[in-house]
Amino acid sequence: MTLTSPYLAFKQTALQYPGNDFLHIPASARKHYATPEPLMRIDEQVARYLDAGYRAGMRVALLLENRPEFFVHLFALNPLGISVVPLNADSRPHEIAYVAEHSEIVLAVGIDMTKPLLHAALQDKVPVADVNTSALPMIESTGRSVTTPSIDDE
Repeated sequence: MTLTSPYLAFKQTALQYPGNDFLHIPASARKHYATPEPLMRIDEQVARYLDAGYRAGMRVALLLENRPEFFVHLFALNPLGISVVPLNADSRPHEIAYVAEHSEIVLAVGIDMTKPLLHAALQDKVPVADVNTSALPMIESTGRSVTTPSIDDE
């Protein structure tokens, strides 16, 4: 079977090998994320993006540093056909503004430490969401319908 997306590959692996580590954070943090819990978080985030009106062809910027939440959003946006624009916290506001303008992002997602940089760069031209809140800013629907791919579609 040839999988058609990173999300489907992760989903199949998570269901096939429950209990295996998805992410292992170094011993200093003493955290690991075992399947299927990350898959449930990803699928919940997929539903949040859909409910807020995000659809295929859009772009969402992530300024989440090297955190597990980055992977949750990356895998949640993938089955919706939404491109991820990763941002670097070492960037200056004008650099982020340049990337945002040229990539035509419709949303930026950040953490407490990076949201001030996003706000300074985007100056209310693009909504900024907090990675820790469940509600996402609503976006006007384009009328296109998107279905989440299923392993059964293969």
